[in-house]
Amino acid sequence: MLELIHNNSRYINFIDSYAKFLIDKYPEEIISLYAGAIKSHAKIADKRIYKEVSDYLKHLSKIKGSENVLRQLLYYFRGIYRNRKTMMEILNENFPEKK
Repeated sequence: MLELIHNNSRYINFIDSYAKFLIDKYPEEIISLYAGAIKSHAKIADKRIYKEVSDYLKHLSKIKGSENVLRQLLYYFRGIYRNRKTMMEILNENFPEKK
């Protein structure tokens, strides 16, 4: 099943559907798959997608051991997409920057 998820890793909803069956046994792999898929998903400039990205980041944050990956993703998004005002508002609302 892990190989199936790897083969379809660009589809975040596919990962989401099957990750729950593998998260206990392969947490690092699932975290990595989520991170890559979230990055790809965020490339789409659409308010609905920004909300989905935030929701997937929240889901990722609930996975034990994902703290560093989550922090890196937020840093990446705030740098690369800093000109996407709506995206930044959604991310800052759900993941306030720590000063």
